[in-house]
Amino acid sequence: MKTFYTILFMLCCTVFLYAQQANTDFANQMNTIFQYLEKNRVPHGILTDFGLEYVDLGGYNGTLSSENHTSRTTVHESFYTLISSRIRQVNTGFMQPIDFEKLWHSKRTQGLITIGGLYFKYVKFKDNARTSGKVNVVNNKLYDVYTNGVWQNPYDNKHTFMLAPSINYYKG
Repeated sequence: MKTFYTILFMLCCTVFLYAQQANTDFANQMNTIFQYLEKNRVPHGILTDFGLEYVDLGGYNGTLSSENHTSRTTVHESFYTLISSRIRQVNTGFMQPIDFEKLWHSKRTQGLITIGGLYFKYVKFKDNARTSGKVNVVNNKLYDVYTNGVWQNPYDNKHTFMLAPSINYYKG
């Protein structure tokens, strides 16, 4: 039995140590694919096609429906989607996720339910960006397109807006 606990302990340590190593494969792959785009032309500096999408932001455009229920988790995952979608450094509205959480919780007061949320503008590639000649793909790399010296805008402007309570259950 003592051997079992020793092996279990060693296994847990190995898993814990492995989990602490950051995997940058996705980021490296995306940087390679998008390296030739003129990033200063990406409105708001946020391109969802570039990031890791935890939540489909398209459903949270400010119009209520039965499909866009939010929760604290949805707000956090949307924030992570936006952070990972920054194709160039933009500071407006971004903070560290832990600071976001601290701010949200610092406003909690007994007897009140605080609501937190986010509003961001971002872009995604137009559905027909490639077929309409607004962006070129060569060897799995994206390139901006100019026609007679005029840049062809491949982006659709979008926005996301969501609110959620800081707690899931309230007794009282």
